[in-house]
Amino acid sequence: MEVQIVLADNIETTANQAGGTGINNVINPTLVFGLPVMPSALSFSVIVLTKGIDSKIAHNLNFKIVNSDGKEVSNISGNILAQTPSPIGTFNFNLNFRNVLFETDGIYKVLFSMDGEQKGEQAFEVKDISISK
Repeated sequence: MEVQIVLADNIETTANQAGGTGINNVINPTLVFGLPVMPSALSFSVIVLTKGIDSKIAHNLNFKIVNSDGKEVSNISGNILAQTPSPIGTFNFNLNFRNVLFETDGIYKVLFSMDGEQKGEQAFEVKDISISK
C-alpha cells in the first residue's frame, strides 16, 4: 500500500453536478503552521492519499498527531466498512483536526495506522511567530 499525507489550512468538497463524487479543494497546503501566540489551539486539515487498500474488507483506522517526544496531541479513529473497489485502486481520507492545542513550537508528526499497523507519517512544524520574539 502506498500513502501520502498532505497538511493544509482547510479542505473544501464541492458537489459534482453530474452526481458523482465531489471535487476536493485543498486550501493552502503547508508543512509549517505559524501561530501568533504559544500555547495556541489550531484547526487544520489532513488529507491522506492511499493506493492499494483492500477495500473488500472492513478496516480500523487511526490518525494521530504527536510531538517530537512521541506524546499524543490529538487523535481521530474509526472504522470503515467494506467498499466497492475504486477502478483506479485509490482511497482518500479528508480529516479536519479542530482546536488542537499546541503547547510549544517545534516538529510534530501526523501518523496514519490501519488495523494496528502504521502505514504512513508526515512531519510538520509549528512555529511561534509572535511579534515579541
